[in-house]
Amino acid sequence: MQHYRIEQAKKLLLQTSWTVAKIAEETGYQSVSYFSANFARREGISPSEFRRKFITHG
Repeated sequence: MQHYRIEQAKKLLLQTSWTVAKIAEETGYQSVSYFSANFARREGISPSEFRRKFITHG
């Protein structure tokens, strides 16, 4: 389940201009810090860094 939610979050980070907080909420996390920590543990970078990295460098 966590994997699916993180994958959905990755899509939203790249396809929307929603805040990290909004994306956390939309993917079922009640805490932004918990979402960010989970995301970073799985992906090796924070949600904001992920967005910057992939939007800037395509």
